Parts: sequence; C-alpha cells; structure tokens
Amino acid sequence: VEEIIAVLYDKLHSDPVIPGMYDVITAPDVTGTTIAFPFKITNGRANPIYVNPNNFKATVLNDKDEFITKYTASNGLTLDAPLCDTNLKKGASVSGNINLKLGAALEPGQSIVLTYCPDLQYNEYSLNWKTTRPKG
Repeated sequence: VEEIIAVLYDKLHSDPVIPGMYDVITAPDVTGTTIAFPFKITNGRANPIYVNPNNFKATVLNDKDEFITKYTASNGLTLDAPLCDTNLKKGASVSGNINLKLGAALEPGQSIVLTYCPDLQYNEYSLNWKTTRPKG
C-alpha cells in the first residue's frame, strides 16, 4: 500500500504537460487486418453532442502519404456500443474502441489516419491521429 501511495504522490506532484505537438506514446497494433483504437470523448461545450460511427473515418496512406483507401461506417469502421451516445451532455464522457476491419494489412511504411469530427456541420474542427507501420 505504501508503494502505491508513493507512486500516486509522485503523479500528483508531477509537472503538467506543456501544450504542443507530441509523438504518440502508445499506439494500436497496426500489423493485422483488425485495428482497435481506444477512445474517450468528454463533452466540454454547453450543448449536448452525439457520438456515432458517422463522426469517424480512417484513411490509409502509402509511405509517401498518398491516399490509398478510406474506411467509414459503411465499409468496416464500427464503434463499441458504450462509445455511442446520441445525447452526451456537458461534462459527461463515453469511452470504448473504434474498430476497423481492413481489406488487407498495412504494409511497412503505410499509415492509417483516424479522423474524428465532433460536429459534422463544422468539419473544420476535426481531429486527426496518424499511426504508421514501421519499416523493416
């Protein structure tokens, strides 16, 4: 118990993260044909938001960042049921996996870009995460 308390104390008094661009610390396994992206959404705005598969897309790029194919709710992208919420109120959170079934595994050097658009009427506020299968 004392060891756990010491770890928690260190975390409580650690330096805050400085805003900016960072490499992904952990990433989903992108070597197979099924990829699970762990995801959590917390609504910080006054109006409720809806979360459903149409808020997401995944784009496969070659090693030169050129488009290969796109996956949406109609062709291989699904959400875990707990992640879906049609009325996520301010301060509430949902979490689960965004699951992607690829037609073929990524080749070394290829990337997958997961895009989340919280409000489809304002897609300029979308967020992107890029994960690349290492070469070699």
